[in-house]
Amino acid sequence: MNKDNNPNQTAHSLQGRAGEGSSIAGGSSKAEGSSSSLTYEQAMQQLEMLAAKMEQNEISLDDMAERLREAQQLMKYCRDCLYEAEKNCKSLLSVEEKL
Repeated sequence: MNKDNNPNQTAHSLQGRAGEGSSIAGGSSKAEGSSSSLTYEQAMQQLEMLAAKMEQNEISLDDMAERLREAQQLMKYCRDCLYEAEKNCKSLLSVEEKL
C-alpha cells in the first residue's frame, strides 16, 4: 500500500474534522484519550449517520459538498480496512494450508 492510501492517515484526518463542528458523529478514537485511528465500525457508524442526515434533508446545501467529501473519505477508509482484513485472512489461510 502506498503512502497516499494509508487508511490510518485518512482516519486521522477524518477524526480531526469530526471534532470541529462537523454534523457527523464525533471522532472518538480506538483507545480513549489516544490519537489512534477510527475503527472500521466507528467509520461505518459515522457514514450511516451522515447518509441518514442527507436522506432526511438535515444538511444545508452549503454544507452538502463538504459532507459528501467526508462520506467519500469514510467510504475509502472502510474499503481500505476491508482490503487489509481480506489480505490478512488470505495470508493466514495460506500459512494454515502449508501446515
